[in-house]
Amino acid sequence: MKRFILVVVMALIMVSTVYSANLDHVGEIDEQIVIKEKAINESEKDYSEAVLAYELAKDKNDWMDEQEREDEVDYQEDILDVLNDQVTLLNDAKETLALIYVKEDELRDARLHLPSTSQRKIEQDLDQLIDTFNEIENDYNAAEKELKDLEERERDYSAEEYYKDQIYDTEAEIEELEDEYKEYESELSKLEVELDDAERAEDWDLRREIKDRMNEIEDEMDDIMEDLDDRRQELLADRNKLDEVRIQASKTPAQLAAEAQKISEANQEKYDAHKNKATVKITKEEEIVKRLTYSDLRSNYLKQKGGISLLKYRMYDCEDEPLDDCVDVAEDFVTKGNVFVKNGAEMIIAHLFELRDELESEDISGKDEILMKINEKITKMQVARESINSLNSDSTPEETSLAARSVRTVWRNSKLEIQEVTLRNSMNKAEKVLA
Repeated sequence: MKRFILVVVMALIMVSTVYSANLDHVGEIDEQIVIKEKAINESEKDYSEAVLAYELAKDKNDWMDEQEREDEVDYQEDILDVLNDQVTLLNDAKETLALIYVKEDELRDARLHLPSTSQRKIEQDLDQLIDTFNEIENDYNAAEKELKDLEERERDYSAEEYYKDQIYDTEAEIEELEDEYKEYESELSKLEVELDDAERAEDWDLRREIKDRMNEIEDEMDDIMEDLDDRRQELLADRNKLDEVRIQASKTPAQLAAEAQKISEANQEKYDAHKNKATVKITKEEEIVKRLTYSDLRSNYLKQKGGISLLKYRMYDCEDEPLDDCVDVAEDFVTKGNVFVKNGAEMIIAHLFELRDELESEDISGKDEILMKINEKITKMQVARESINSLNSDSTPEETSLAARSVRTVWRNSKLEIQEVTLRNSMNKAEKVLA
């Protein structure tokens, strides 16, 4: 767009200067008409490419909400309207220049063969054409000013700026959550030491108070891990979107036009894919089942978590003051707790398998080392699951709590591998963009 404006402005300045000078320089006028026609042809080409680029790009602003998208489309249409007016004015200028050229020939012949009265009539016609050209130039300059005003108008930030802000905010949230998690870990370690001291001193009130706090901390840590998992997924999605936006923004109008040309080829590929529909469908269904497995397990885990927490606090009440329903509470805690812990282990195993499958499909450095670490965590979790499967209705609440703690420990130690896979995937995508 800027090259287009520069070309036509330079042409208008040169032509205006020539025609305000001595009209006897016919050769110079001829040369300027050729330059002018070339400038118009280049401008029309630029305009056509600008329209095509806009049409291809206007539906890709999926980061905007509906109103923002409408505003952006209106803004782009305003720019195209002004560009269209400028092209029309350039064509008018081209026609006027051609008429000036004809009148100049007439005036040259008249000065050789016709009386002065006829010469003055041709000169008047020529002056009128020059005035018309000057009006066109003024209208063009007004359109140019309108275009600059549009470009300087305050607008919503770009898709790239939007995703950069999203990534910055999410990274800050992750850092804050990780710091909070470390603080809880530190406090939990201190409480474990205090709990041992209280048990040796047989200070049961203090022991109860410490255990309550430890359970609160563990619940908070579980919540933080869930939040971290969600934030990391959001961060990965936003980084992928940013890569897509940067790739799209780096394309020239010619490249966008080439993409449009490939649509017919894409249709052929769709037809070929349709012939293999059965195979494709099976693959997709396997992926859906895999996702649903983890999704369902996590959903069940979260639903059961609240009930287990209530039963746990009821158990603590029974330690201080035995109640009539304490036996039922203990049995309920063991039964539901066993199911809860088993579901938690299955959920974590499914998540680790999902992570491993994702990593196997990527081409990143250090892939084998990370896969080995993930497989090691899967093995440890499977061992923990075997001990959990041995739980039954005769198990004690302490055995159920111990099994839950072993699962939580493996999961807590797996978070570094999860972070590493997420980071390396993002770096790999960024390297592909910059390559």
